[in-house]
Amino acid sequence: MKLKLYLFTLALLCQFIIFGQTIDQQNSPEETSFISTNYPDAGGQSFTAGVTGDLSQIDLKINSKSFTAVEGSFDLLVYSGNGYGGTLLNTTSLEVLLDYGVQNISFTLSSPIAITSGNFYTMRLVMNNNIDMDTRITMGNTYSDGGLYYQEGNASFYNLGDLWFITYVTTGPNAPTASAQSFCEGATVADLQATGTDLKWYTAETDGTALVTTTVLSSATYYVSQTVNETESERTSVSVNVSSAITVTATSTNVSCNGYNDGSITTTVSGGTAPYIYFWSNGETTASISNLQSGTYNLLAVIDDNGCELGDGFGNPYALSVTISQPAFLNAPTAEAQAFCGAATVADLLPESSSTIIWYNVATEGSALEATASLATGTYYVSETNANGCESERTTVNVSLNEMPHAPTANSVQIYTSEATIADLTVTGTGLLWYDAATNGTSLDLTVSLVDGTTYYVSQTTTCGESLKTAITVKQISEASQDFCGSATVENLTSSPSTDATVNWYPDATGGTALENSTALGTGTYYVEQETPTTVTTLASGFIFPHGVAIQADGKIVVADTYNDEVKRMDADGSNIEILGSDFVRPRGVAIQSDGKIVVVGSSGSNSIKRMNADGSSIEILGSGFVSLNAVAIQADGKIVVADTQSDQIKRMDANGFNIEILGSGFNSPYGVAIQTDGRILVANYHNNDNTVKRMNADGLNIEILGSGFSNPSGVAVQADGKIVVAELGNNSIKRMNADGTGIEILGNGFEAPAGLTIQANGDILVTDGEFIKRITEGLSNRVAVSVTINEIPDEPTVTTPITYSEGDTASELAVTTGGSGVLWYTTETGGTGSTTAPTPSTATVGSTSYWVTSTNENGCESERVEVVVSVEETLGINENEMLKNINIYPNPTKAYVTITLPKTQESKITVYDLNGRLLLNQSNTNGNFKIDLSAYQAGVYLLKIEVNQNEIIKRIIKN
Repeated sequence: MKLKLYLFTLALLCQFIIFGQTIDQQNSPEETSFISTNYPDAGGQSFTAGVTGDLSQIDLKINSKSFTAVEGSFDLLVYSGNGYGGTLLNTTSLEVLLDYGVQNISFTLSSPIAITSGNFYTMRLVMNNNIDMDTRITMGNTYSDGGLYYQEGNASFYNLGDLWFITYVTTGPNAPTASAQSFCEGATVADLQATGTDLKWYTAETDGTALVTTTVLSSATYYVSQTVNETESERTSVSVNVSSAITVTATSTNVSCNGYNDGSITTTVSGGTAPYIYFWSNGETTASISNLQSGTYNLLAVIDDNGCELGDGFGNPYALSVTISQPAFLNAPTAEAQAFCGAATVADLLPESSSTIIWYNVATEGSALEATASLATGTYYVSETNANGCESERTTVNVSLNEMPHAPTANSVQIYTSEATIADLTVTGTGLLWYDAATNGTSLDLTVSLVDGTTYYVSQTTTCGESLKTAITVKQISEASQDFCGSATVENLTSSPSTDATVNWYPDATGGTALENSTALGTGTYYVEQETPTTVTTLASGFIFPHGVAIQADGKIVVADTYNDEVKRMDADGSNIEILGSDFVRPRGVAIQSDGKIVVVGSSGSNSIKRMNADGSSIEILGSGFVSLNAVAIQADGKIVVADTQSDQIKRMDANGFNIEILGSGFNSPYGVAIQTDGRILVANYHNNDNTVKRMNADGLNIEILGSGFSNPSGVAVQADGKIVVAELGNNSIKRMNADGTGIEILGNGFEAPAGLTIQANGDILVTDGEFIKRITEGLSNRVAVSVTINEIPDEPTVTTPITYSEGDTASELAVTTGGSGVLWYTTETGGTGSTTAPTPSTATVGSTSYWVTSTNENGCESERVEVVVSVEETLGINENEMLKNINIYPNPTKAYVTITLPKTQESKITVYDLNGRLLLNQSNTNGNFKIDLSAYQAGVYLLKIEVNQNEIIKRIIKN
């Protein structure tokens, strides 16, 4: 019993000796029960640490059943976690002398165990010797933060009760005191402040490694402990705010115009802690400064609420340096004359319209043009400003709008001579491009030879691009040259015109009168053209007295359908008629501007000129002050010329309807107007007291009358070759004259009410006529040159004839002397094919054969044919020779009669043949002396055959 008291007293004493040792967990009521031990296990208990510190001592209560003192040997094992399965943290052995009965035993751990508040730990008491004892427990749930464990090998938790125990924990000194702290960027752990001894700073509440004093701080929570007598306290959390680096940016407004003082600087500060203090080089102390002249302004320093600063206040360095600039004196912008294709707006001008570039249509004052404003050929003015409204002088800029190219004009059928190429075709246009198909197709070179019946396609190109294509079908009319021998007339010229076409030959390339067929030809150049009947076809119908007609760049036809109050458009072939625009009143004239816009003139009202886009959109009014307009045309410079009929005037205005002026004078109800290629203006004067077509220069000067004999001319147009086409309402006909007014001809009669005229790309003439749009297709082709050469005919060859051989003789090749450079031999008097090889006669048969020969020269000409007779005579026997000696034939040559004398009176038969073997005379005689009459025969050689007593002889008789 004394020992027990001693141990208890010793335990209490140790509790006070060990620094800071305190009871942590205990389940130590006076009343206890017991559990029987099962050697070697004496029991176990889990518990939850209440504080963080070093577990240094555990007290238990046991009951020795030995009535005598017994030496007890125990091991106390401590595990992490709830149960024996955790990590073994410590084993402490204890030898103790036990008295009989209940007594406390204290285990001072062999080494303290660092425990953490809230974590589970488990103690296990093991008997090293088998003694009779019990381990004291409490019954019921007296300790709720752990549980009883019993017997090794059975680690299950028991709800029987809890082990009687007390745990002692050694704790360090109190945590140091510290408050939240703020620093400038760059502060370190050495700058932190806390009240305590041997301070250590951490970034974690527990565990971790103490920070070195040079560690740079950031805005975060830090933890500080103190160490006293080598014991470290709990940690105190300290909120640290590190001001981010102060940065400053500025936006500045430069001086608006040279010499002004309206510059300003506005700063934006980030980082640090607001509010801020500012120090400027000009003495200002605000974030923004204003009313500045050009120059450099330095922000010497910015200081935040924590005393952190950017810049040292003396310019080493500056917090910020800003230069305020001023614009140079504004010179007028540089700009050159500009040209555009089709439509263009101010936005297309260079320099581009912007906040600093301003365009005007007047030299001074006026309003700036919107970027969307449409341009017209004329003069514009450009100035330059800066963003603050300073504006320069204005630069003058000439602007021209060029038309998108139309398809080139050309006859749809063109004739050519052999060896012609694409380069020989006649087309009006610039930058021509040739193709073998209407769409896509292969590009053709100008050197490509023409093929009869082939259709070629040509477009023209300008700076504004490539036009649609015009189709041309070619017909070979003749060889490039024709040669004749001796003499020839126009009738001898050969040609191969198209079906239903006739051919005319001319001495000149243009104009003139066709040659008569009987006209003698000479060596030189003649010109051929073919002509088919001119046709008038109806292209479209359903109109009510349409007047104006025009062609768009894509070939579509625009018509002023006057009494339908509409403007209509159709394809080039008259199909797909559509209405363009709206709200027209008696539209009478239409024209296409270079940008594709359509100008429409009406018959009444001051607002009788309207303009719309090529698709009929965006209708606008141009000009004012007109009385009754009937026609309109566009000059090369884009200006609009109109016939103001009731005011008897021709007027002109700019492309956008400005600057209206009167051109010329002396007109009388002008109904039609057109522009020649040289810029001169044609006017059709409709009134009965006038009935003329007049012409004046582009400026209205030098008015003259062209042609004569017109009756109410209502429309006028100019063809590609310059000829002038006139619609004659009084005679319901279409006439044409040369560009100088000569050569008036009728192209068509029988129209109902011809008014407006225009020319399609292929040369066809469109006529507005009553309810119809009609087309005149002319059959007159282009002219092409043919070189004609008249060559001399050589003299006839010199021949020897007749040539006589006896039957069976060896004949020689016939020989003649040419009257030129060669000969040709024939077997017939006419026809046949000549040979340059001289024939060799055959002597196998008695009789005569004729050959014909001509002289030839280097030009291929031949003389008349000359006959060469070859006679083959019978070979006579001895008796025949005797008889031949006694027969006399005279005279030979003869002019008429030939006398034949035989040796004696006997019967004979006389026959005469020409050299072709034709029988001319056949008679019998019984006298020995008789005559034959050859006077009826032409001069030449004849064969006389005499038969006597079945013998015969043949003699040649020459008839003069």
